[in-house]
Amino acid sequence: MVSVHAQETCNHDSFTYPYLITCGQQSYEKVDAVLNEQYKKTLTSLSLTDKKQSN
Repeated sequence: MVSVHAQETCNHDSFTYPYLITCGQQSYEKVDAVLNEQYKKTLTSLSLTDKKQSN
């Protein structure tokens, strides 16, 4: 899913509302992607640990 804001350029020097929204959305999307990747790795790790304990 690509947001409308992801296609716009973030101007870190501007404090106007549209740029604040755009920059905030882009930052959120980057952090969310990292957290999702970590979550998947953690689930995989826990799943492997559970399988080892049940054997």
